[in-house]
This record gives sequence, structure tokens and C-alpha cells, in this order.
Amino acid sequence: MRARVSPSLSETALAVTAGEGLGAQAWDELLLAQPEANLLQSWKWGELQSRFGWSVERLVVHDGRAGVCSLLRSASLYPGGAVYYVPRGPVVAERERLVVLDALEQRAATGRGLILRVEPNARVGDEWPAFFEGRGFRKGKAVQPEATRLLRIDLDPESLKAGFKPKTRYNLRAMWRPSPDWQPTPASGRASTCRVSPTTRPRSTSSAPPTRSASTSRNTRAKRWEASWSSAWARRPTTSSAARATSSAS
Repeated sequence: MRARVSPSLSETALAVTAGEGLGAQAWDELLLAQPEANLLQSWKWGELQSRFGWSVERLVVHDGRAGVCSLLRSASLYPGGAVYYVPRGPVVAERERLVVLDALEQRAATGRGLILRVEPNARVGDEWPAFFEGRGFRKGKAVQPEATRLLRIDLDPESLKAGFKPKTRYNLRAMWRPSPDWQPTPASGRASTCRVSPTTRPRSTSSAPPTRSASTSRNTRAKRWEASWSSAWARRPTTSSAARATSSAS
């Protein structure tokens, strides 16, 4: 990783504006044009979250040509306060990151935000941490899965299993031991899916909370995966954040 990126990059004249007027199709097209696009930044995901108490603010950089960001806002436990959260975003090029962080801080500060949590869809070795540290963010517990492994699906099942570790193959065999009854279900415009019959025999063992060793093993595997990772970064917005963001946008 290179040295921390200077916050002076936030002086770049990039306009961050509202993207609500784009509509679902145009928004998703702009999102998919970015290499780090993710489902959690899609228009439909924002609509889904709005059913569970979140309000959605969609932002675009240079009319969407330089990236997009879906910002969620939820009421906090403290009266009059709010929690701001960016799941798997912002989805912007590296040169726009500081400007977008400024815009997010401004909106969180003016919206009485108690905390701004940002969780980008970053790859291993990405320099997002330098951007967050330069803006005073602190690393926190991830909300989304911290590692994503990309798996080829154009191989036959046996070839896929051959590439797994012995323990993974064992878990797969144990999972299907009850011999579930598969029934095809037609789906419009896509390959047929399947569902497992509810007559599957229940497990003889009771479920238990994950052990410390299991958690440690999962984290170790995540470090070996050369795929996407996610880590939540948060900070408390202040009035100075809003002033700095306004100055950067001018």
C-alpha cells in the first residue's frame, strides 16, 4: 500500500448531486458501469430497505459518469439523531473517493447523524483504508461478510468438489445426507431452480453457537482468498464536516 493519500485531493471540483431523478433502470446502468458494482447499491435494494425503516438518498458524481452512491438513513436510539450507512459503497473511481466522503459527511452532519458508517466493496490490497484514515474514520465491526470468494460455476459438481478442502467436502456430504427430494420449479427468463422438499429428515444433533476456533478458522480462510473483502469504517459527523464538505464542493 502506498503512503496515505493526501486529503488535499478533496479539492478536486467534482459535483456530487442527487440521483433520485434517474429512475431505477438508469441508476442500475450507471452502477454496473463501475468495476466495484454491488447488489447492495442497486435501486431495488434501496427500495427493499425503505420497507424496514431506512430512508434512501441516492447520489451521483458528475451526473453518474464518475460513480454512484446509495446512502441509507435510519433513526437511532437517541431522540432526534440518525444513523447513516453506505452498504458496499460508494461505487466510485479512486480519484473521486475523497470528494464523495466529503459529501457523505456533509449530509450526515446536516441530517443530525450520530454516526456515518461506510462499508465499500473493496478488493484485497485496495487503498480504501488510507482514504478513511485521512478523514478521521475508525475501523469498526463489519456489517456485511468480510470476504467473498468467487467460485466458477461452469464446471461439473465433481470437478468443483475436487478443488475443495477435505473438510469442506465432508461438510457437503453431511449436508446432503438426508437425501432431500428435489423438485424443479420453472422460472421466467432464467434457468430452472430447485427447492428442497420439507419432508427432509431433521438432524439428530442440536444446533449450537459458533465456537471461537470456528471463527478463527473462518478469518484465516478469508485472508487467503484473493477476492473481495469488506470492512466497516465509521466516524461521528460534526458541523466542521459539513463546512469542509461545502468548501470542497465549491
